Amino acid sequence: MKHNTTKKYFASMLTAAGVAVISMFAATPNASAQCNECPDVGDTLCCPGTSLTDFQHAGYSLTLNALTNGCFVVTSCTPPPPCLWQVQMSLANFSGTGSDPVLGVVHWRNDPTRISTGSTITAQTPGSQFPAFGQISFYAEAEIDGVPGIYRSNEEVLIQDQNVMSWKPFRNEIFTRPAGAAPIVFTNDISGDQITLNNLTSILN
Repeated sequence: MKHNTTKKYFASMLTAAGVAVISMFAATPNASAQCNECPDVGDTLCCPGTSLTDFQHAGYSLTLNALTNGCFVVTSCTPPPPCLWQVQMSLANFSGTGSDPVLGVVHWRNDPTRISTGSTITAQTPGSQFPAFGQISFYAEAEIDGVPGIYRSNEEVLIQDQNVMSWKPFRNEIFTRPAGAAPIVFTNDISGDQITLNNLTSILN
């Protein structure tokens, strides 16, 4: 549902400067509001990015750097200020490919066979679209070239951005696993072999 066009307004421009560094990535958030109205339900937002993933497999720890791509479909939206702006989305696809010197090429993606909690971007205070709180949830699966079977997560993977400053498009928004979150186990559907996801950092552009 589109927001009533007679209620358009000009959002205040927010300016910020800073550098956020996570592992080998550095990014500077864009503090300008990117969207002043609700999108249509069914609109698709796609965003390329990068990820840094810490896995453990059979006593071997690996850090996987990957190029990623993700697409979200808008399922609902609460109009921006004076309401508490919120966009809810389903994850159409989210995938990455990286290479490890021991295991070889690893492909990971959301698991399309299982329905996840979904993804939300929510303003932190009424009257301002940004900063917002972002959350992405998905069941994940991974494949290792040369290894039979698919590793599927036993539970949903949750990543969050506590200080979202851009949306549609994202501008170097950094999503990470919540502090203290327990590792997530992936089980191979053929061998029963397991890998463990310890950390995940995803930067969306």
